[in-house]
Amino acid sequence: MNKEQQKQLKELLKPVSKVNLTELLPDYKFGNQQSFGIVVQTSSGPKIVNTCSKQYELVPNEKIINPLLETLEGYDIDFITSSRFDARFSLDVLFKDIKMNVGKKDEIIPKMRMYNSYDGRLKYQFHMGFFRMICSNGMVIPAEGFEDKNVTLKMRHTPSLGSYVERTAIIDMIENFKLHSKEYTKPFQALQSNKVGNIEERVKEVIEATRFPSRQAEEVISRIQVEMGELKTNIATDWLVYNGLNFQLNHNTDIKMDVSKKERVDQQVLTFLLK
Repeated sequence: MNKEQQKQLKELLKPVSKVNLTELLPDYKFGNQQSFGIVVQTSSGPKIVNTCSKQYELVPNEKIINPLLETLEGYDIDFITSSRFDARFSLDVLFKDIKMNVGKKDEIIPKMRMYNSYDGRLKYQFHMGFFRMICSNGMVIPAEGFEDKNVTLKMRHTPSLGSYVERTAIIDMIENFKLHSKEYTKPFQALQSNKVGNIEERVKEVIEATRFPSRQAEEVISRIQVEMGELKTNIATDWLVYNGLNFQLNHNTDIKMDVSKKERVDQQVLTFLLK
């Protein structure tokens, strides 16, 4: 693990605890559903990121990530992390041993995303998808047609045998996804084969049909043109349109959405383009 990866993980591994609020605010009374606080130790001091009942099960990132990395020993991986409000987290594990192309030079690899949160906004779960190398896009697989596949794993908040990581289930999901990865790329190949005559009109059409933020239309169009230059092509396709939108969802800081909401919008875009 290099220094940059260690720095990324540090953001996710800040100490966290469930504390009785009477210890923090002894002069106040609290209802049963808000009698405890989830406290994260940040660089600027302790931070209450959630209030909860005595029954709330806190799942610390440390209890997930360290066993997960041990489980994945032997895999050729990289990872990317995301943290918001010190309370909502994702970890993308990139599997570099399988590489596929959409078109001639557009490389994608399998990835697994872990979600967790301390404020109850993201359910603790894992799911599989793809990572696009050309612009570090964090793509997912299309929702339609793969509902019955083993691509999502929702984890229990109550530890089983002292562990929050079901190692066998995670490995099975990864290996199943890698085995069928070419099948999962078929929708992307379909997008690549669909040429687009007017980029501006196509982007407008997609945005109007989804919840993608309309203010970012020009950024999307600009990104498509950049990628056409990188790929040395003068032919626009729905694949490039999709990735122009996907790139903004993953990299544009003006889009103020949780990662789970971004994925829902991404699925809307894919579903519309695949009609």
